[in-house]
Amino acid sequence: MSIEIVKVTPKVTFGEGPFWDDETKSLYFVDVLGQSVSKYTPATESYSKARIPAGSDDTTVSCVLPVEGVSDEFLVTIGNELVRIRWDGKTDVVEIIETVAVVPKPELNCRFNDAKADSYGQIWIGYFATDTSKERVVVLDKAGGLISIQRNKSIKQHFEGISLANGLDWNKNQDKLYFTDSTPGEVLQFDCNLNTHEISNKQVLFRFSDLGLAGMPDGMVIDENDNLWIANFGGGQIINVDTRKPNTIIRTIDLPVKETTSVAFGGPSLDELYVTTGSMLPIDGNSSPEDGYVYKISGLGVRGFAGKKVKL
Repeated sequence: MSIEIVKVTPKVTFGEGPFWDDETKSLYFVDVLGQSVSKYTPATESYSKARIPAGSDDTTVSCVLPVEGVSDEFLVTIGNELVRIRWDGKTDVVEIIETVAVVPKPELNCRFNDAKADSYGQIWIGYFATDTSKERVVVLDKAGGLISIQRNKSIKQHFEGISLANGLDWNKNQDKLYFTDSTPGEVLQFDCNLNTHEISNKQVLFRFSDLGLAGMPDGMVIDENDNLWIANFGGGQIINVDTRKPNTIIRTIDLPVKETTSVAFGGPSLDELYVTTGSMLPIDGNSSPEDGYVYKISGLGVRGFAGKKVKL
């Protein structure tokens, strides 16, 4: 079977955080700078979008995670806040219900970024800090980290010293956590015990500079073979990485856009890879009319997993 790449949604400014909801057979994703959440249903080719009300000075929205057992409720980020919203997936009306968590570094200009729920429904979310005093926003070196939010809404800090916290996922057994630090171009690996909510034994699984890769790792997802699919932001490709052998590329998929931001498996058989992209930062001074769409890649010959919902 040959690989096919098609655009499936309208253009956004900076698409991120794709989540496949296997219950509704729909893809949710956000527009970070457009401050919105979108829903795309392949069976009907329907698309809807709603703007998230501003909750802070920083109005970036980086993730959307459905809440389990409750219709039309989601967790999304607004800058340094993680909030619970109500949205019917059809209209442009969004109601903010409550603030669930705030970045645990009030002295810095921090914001949340990528997030996922584990098999217990507990959310894990990275954050990073920026310096906005200059003409362009600069990510502060080693000022970010990773936290998780437990069922009682208490926050657990797992580690700090991350520069640009990004994609994360677990292996099938949920005893390995993979986590992206984009600025140094690294995908980290940890031993993970979800029963005790602990991670340990930090190692570098994949480093862009070791292989001379342009761009940086962004969002990622794992497949049924426990291999990662990583969006190469600035490199215009998706990289399939072997988790058993450090710095080992299985294959790459090139896309007609440089700003590949994140990935999620979806479709009726969970064998289609959805890719969010951005249209904000022309790479090397060049932009493309193909920027900013969600792409569907089929014919990969591998399945993934549906997104896990948050339990509150």
